[in-house]
Amino acid sequence: MTIESAYSLKGMNIGITALDLEQTEHRGIAQVTKNIISALSSEQANIFLITNYSSSRIKKNNSRSISRTAITEITISDILEQLKETQDCKNIYIKKILLYFKLPKIILNYYLRLGRLSSNIYLLNSHHKSIHGNSDRMNYIKHLKGIISFPNIFNICRLKSRRLIIGTPKIDLRKCNLDIIISASPLSLKIIKYKSNNHKLIQIIHDAIPLLYNKHPDHPVQFYNRLKEAINADKVLYVSQSTKEIIHNILEKKDLSNKNSDIINPIPSLSEDYLKKANLLKFKLDIKSNFILFNSSIVSRKNLDNLIYNFLSSRLPENDYKLCVAGKMHNNEYCKYIKKISESYNSIKLLGYVSEIDKAWLYLNATAFVSPSATEGFGIPALDACCLGIPTLLSNIPSHAEIYKKFKINKHITLIPTDDNDEWITNMDLLHKNQTQIDENEKLSRLNLYQGNHKLFSKQFKNILKNTIKN
Repeated sequence: MTIESAYSLKGMNIGITALDLEQTEHRGIAQVTKNIISALSSEQANIFLITNYSSSRIKKNNSRSISRTAITEITISDILEQLKETQDCKNIYIKKILLYFKLPKIILNYYLRLGRLSSNIYLLNSHHKSIHGNSDRMNYIKHLKGIISFPNIFNICRLKSRRLIIGTPKIDLRKCNLDIIISASPLSLKIIKYKSNNHKLIQIIHDAIPLLYNKHPDHPVQFYNRLKEAINADKVLYVSQSTKEIIHNILEKKDLSNKNSDIINPIPSLSEDYLKKANLLKFKLDIKSNFILFNSSIVSRKNLDNLIYNFLSSRLPENDYKLCVAGKMHNNEYCKYIKKISESYNSIKLLGYVSEIDKAWLYLNATAFVSPSATEGFGIPALDACCLGIPTLLSNIPSHAEIYKKFKINKHITLIPTDDNDEWITNMDLLHKNQTQIDENEKLSRLNLYQGNHKLFSKQFKNILKNTIKN
């Protein structure tokens, strides 16, 4: 347990990178980033989001003919709209092609500036927040003081991780009036140091999955380079002890007691407001029977195909149980395979990417939660289930074992060897035998338990952040 820090962050200017908030799905890393923003804002720090985006509508010839205020308002609108939009797969390829054409100019400007990244600061007011912050995706902007636009910052960092440029991209925190910068995922980046101040770069590392998992879209060598540069930051935070051990082993760092690093377990991701609203809804997503829940983006390392096989081999389907799969189906061979093996069975419901209110309802009404994943950085969906007190079947991997140990009362959590199909089937059969009726009292009990656990995890999360910033 971390001792609560009396250190005040009031008035401190903190920049947080937003690469993960520019992605299509806001799960995992994006959720941790939002929690960082919320936690530090509650301590009265001034939070600035660092983004790759700039204005998409103002050209150089326009900037001379309109007022500076107009330019600012148009730019803020453009940046927030780009953060709000989910990426269209068709547009991704067009954007990549356009980026390749821009690369020579980006690299030339990088060298002309001696590796220093330029930025523009835009302060947000209540009007900006009310227009653009009215969705689940954008609710974090209510905690922001402003946005700092570093055009192409993430593209330049990628060029460094690919070793296509010399030197490491640098940020001068004095010029953007920041005290601290937190990179919510590892970046090839550093800050310019001055003797007269205590500026600090904090890097957060979630996992080593691109190195351990063959089908991950990140290139393994480029990701390795990002990790290698990230651990040289002033402070490094790992989301789990298992992640730290894996990273240190891969980078051949023998000393795990490094003073510049700490463990920061994520906060449960379910919204308490949505859980309360979901508690008032009887049926949702046309589900009217008992069901077990799988919640994750559909990738092969999650072992959903094995889960489907074990579920169908258990007695749950014949007892009118459903397997509800909440997560984005990608346009790849694995997801096509999942659809094919599921289409003949009414007991399997592929729900796709669900809204936050739908997700809250699923967790609140599930008979059980299941995660047979082969590897996780931490496992926030599993944490959500454990915090609600739902019967939870988890693969016995190091990160899940860490979650298990977090709960003094953990009889509702079962760790099962990933490849032991018989054990999975046996434990699924026990779910029906030991089933708790999901009535109003049970849902209220889950909600109350979640509120207590969320408060505890949030307090620990905030204290670790504060201590990392202070020391």
